[in-house]
Amino acid sequence: MKGCGNVIIDNAGTMIGHICHIEAAKPDGARFNASMTNEQRRAQDNLMLLCASHHAAVDGNPSTYTITKLKKIKAEHEGRFSEIEGTLKRWFESEYVDNTTLIQATKPKSLRRLKAYFDEEKVEFTDKHATKALVEIGKYLRLASVVPQRERELIKLIFQRAKRLKFSEHGQVIVDADDFISAFGYSLTRLKRQAKMLEDYGVGSLQPEDDGRASLRLSDPSNYVRWTDLDGFCEKEGLSIDAFLLRLDFAQLD
Repeated sequence: MKGCGNVIIDNAGTMIGHICHIEAAKPDGARFNASMTNEQRRAQDNLMLLCASHHAAVDGNPSTYTITKLKKIKAEHEGRFSEIEGTLKRWFESEYVDNTTLIQATKPKSLRRLKAYFDEEKVEFTDKHATKALVEIGKYLRLASVVPQRERELIKLIFQRAKRLKFSEHGQVIVDADDFISAFGYSLTRLKRQAKMLEDYGVGSLQPEDDGRASLRLSDPSNYVRWTDLDGFCEKEGLSIDAFLLRLDFAQLD
């Protein structure tokens, strides 16, 4: 029903909506048509999927919800969502969408804005550096664009914690694993599993240290453009680092 916000199919995939007959299935029902056959009454053309509230309203007020009105409502709804079968099929398919396809990584072409930022910060960034950075960023985006959403969120958390701890002395995004677990309430098993995925995708890792501890590291988009550089760029330009960490919108560097 237009404007209805009630749930028809819950998160578990259970159908909690009601099948409503436009022309009733039984003689004592709303809008019963004695000339119809039982087969016609069961036909899809005579059925509507409604929430419980609207089902009660439709059958309780047959003078308001006439056959003509209900058929119009049904036709308008199916016109918006194609046929019911197709609508339900798309709904079920949408429950299992590859979330990596929802992110469209954008590649930079010139790094013009980033170069202007580097110039203001008096960081050497020549045209030769820019050319190499464009190639390396392109390679990084090919890797990062297939990283699932949960692992992209882990990337963001690692970055956030590293920034709060003032990054490493070499400008790398590195966080002690025990510190991360304590700060975010991660279990060691979950962290190891997700960090292994980051390593498999080539965008991060969980590395053992000489003191027996372990550290989480993010791979920089380029040898010439580090995450710490992008953080400074975002702060100057009033951008969210999420544009790069999560949405992979590197075209904003142009």
